[in-house]
Amino acid sequence: MKRMRLIVLAATLLMFMLCACTESEQTTSSSEETTTVGDTITTNAYKPHPNDPKDLDPIIGKKIREDYLDYLNARFQNDPYGAAPEDIENIWIRYYKNFSFGALVFMEDPVSQYTQALKHEMIAGYEFVFPSSQPLLIHVDSTFYRINEAYESGKITKENVKKIYDEYYRKYTHLREEKIL
Repeated sequence: MKRMRLIVLAATLLMFMLCACTESEQTTSSSEETTTVGDTITTNAYKPHPNDPKDLDPIIGKKIREDYLDYLNARFQNDPYGAAPEDIENIWIRYYKNFSFGALVFMEDPVSQYTQALKHEMIAGYEFVFPSSQPLLIHVDSTFYRINEAYESGKITKENVKKIYDEYYRKYTHLREEKIL
């Protein structure tokens, strides 16, 4: 009887170890960044940020956070009271949706502060209601734009704004009721 229990226990432990190894290998292979310079191939394992949306590729997440750090450094360049986070690990992507014209993101960092008042904004004829003064940004060509800036500068079209509008209100349905314009 004791022998049977030991065999079952050993088999269970063996299966657990095999499953853990397989899962670890899959995670590592999906989050590696490979760089080729001449004949040299370098692979840098990059672990996903724990606060990133689950459907965000870790390499894309890393790139978005690096670009956002550059965006904050440029924003605070001449501000004696402002400062950007020291590294990308202190930057969080709270929402992510990829489109053919760019990535739609809410970004958070320990430096920026936002009010909690509802903010109404008309962009290309569509009324957006934001739950705070935190901007919904579009990441296009390694640069961040507020949606109205991207539209006014020609980075996105009215059709793109419509797609953003539809996605935004699909995600945040409760804000539809707050429209006043």
